[in-house]
Amino acid sequence: MCHGRGYLLHLPFDKDGATRKFTSAINNFDPKFKIEEGLAAYYDNTFIYVEDMKTGEVAKQLLTDKGVTDIDYDNVHSLIDSVNITKSNIYAKLKADKKEIEHNNPLTFK
Repeated sequence: MCHGRGYLLHLPFDKDGATRKFTSAINNFDPKFKIEEGLAAYYDNTFIYVEDMKTGEVAKQLLTDKGVTDIDYDNVHSLIDSVNITKSNIYAKLKADKKEIEHNNPLTFK
């Protein structure tokens, strides 16, 4: 099972587009992470971000009420146990503040 850092590289298809690198990606390479095709997911100490790659719109899911200060990005499973993200919903099982937190919420892209 994968336990390391997730990477995502967004390459433009035209000369005016910008290349973007995400060093906290959540992707399908990990068997505990399911991300619907056409979506990109990544996180920081406050949110899980879900981007619709076709429209560029982003939805956010708050990780915890007070944020996470001790993230080990090289061991994603120390924070995020599993996710199942579709265009309409996010399920995330987290481990933060010495407790298990589950989110199962609709996504709103803006």
